[in-house]
Amino acid sequence: FIEHIKLNEKNGTLDLTFTKEFLFLELGENFKITNIAKETLLNKNTKEYEYCPFTVAQWKKLDTLDPNLGMKIENIVSRDKSLIQEGYEIIPFYYEEEDKHEVEIHFRSFGTTTLRNDYDLKSFPFDKQKIRILIHQENYIMDDAYLEETAYAHRDLENFANQDKIQGWDVVNFEINQYLHNNPNYTIPFDGIEIILDIERESAYYIFKIILPIILILVVCWSSIWITPREIESRLTITIVCLLSLIAYNFVIDSELPKLEYLTTMDFIILMSYIYAAIPNFLSIYSHRRFLAKNKAKIKDLELYGRRYGFISYLSIIVIIIIINTNM
Repeated sequence: FIEHIKLNEKNGTLDLTFTKEFLFLELGENFKITNIAKETLLNKNTKEYEYCPFTVAQWKKLDTLDPNLGMKIENIVSRDKSLIQEGYEIIPFYYEEEDKHEVEIHFRSFGTTTLRNDYDLKSFPFDKQKIRILIHQENYIMDDAYLEETAYAHRDLENFANQDKIQGWDVVNFEINQYLHNNPNYTIPFDGIEIILDIERESAYYIFKIILPIILILVVCWSSIWITPREIESRLTITIVCLLSLIAYNFVIDSELPKLEYLTTMDFIILMSYIYAAIPNFLSIYSHRRFLAKNKAKIKDLELYGRRYGFISYLSIIVIIIIINTNM
């Protein structure tokens, strides 16, 4: 039962706060523990059972069935045991119509575990990710016992997804599946359960706080070509300050992502912004040299093309980059 998920794309991990609940179901009177519960916990007059919790240490001393035995969660990076709350309980049942006694053995554990997770960040910040939580057992072959998710797990996962509890992300799909776990040390596979969450990044933060300010910086940068070529110092001051501002934004993005061997959508946007921030700088120097050479006709044509197509072409390329990368 998932309580909270916090993603850390830079480390390739996620912090998962959840409750584990593993159960043995429908243990009849052919199990010794059922008969012990019948003798010690049953009120013979009312036919009601008493509640019976155990600590982990107490349960281990019983040397009996353990639903947590052999249960593994894959890809664990770290787990602070001092913050884990664990315990066992016996829940007996009496079916009066059939005069039948059964017990359920519950193991519950609550805490936070850090798991490794693969992230594909090519479309960052318009990306979608897949969270996979894999649980398998290595104590019983499938002829003896098998894992089965409960209806409670499905309802709880649906409730978690509908409440959008992952900060900065929308849950667009979720499912619980069974799968086979292959351990290289064994010749037979073991069964497992996988919880899958398809999530989509909420991109509004990056659009309004990074992409739009970058576009505004480029507007200021290209406004320099409206200054007369005689004022070369004013032109270069504007273009260089804008270029330095773009570098500062690049540091903001790098602080959130790992060192990747590929370019993300945001990297392409910043790279094109660098190029288009440098063009007015070179254009200003070229126009100033032509101005000193008294060749004002060529200056007029060049400046006209820059004013008419420069910033429009930049916006067009940015839109194309976003469309291509998000579709891929």
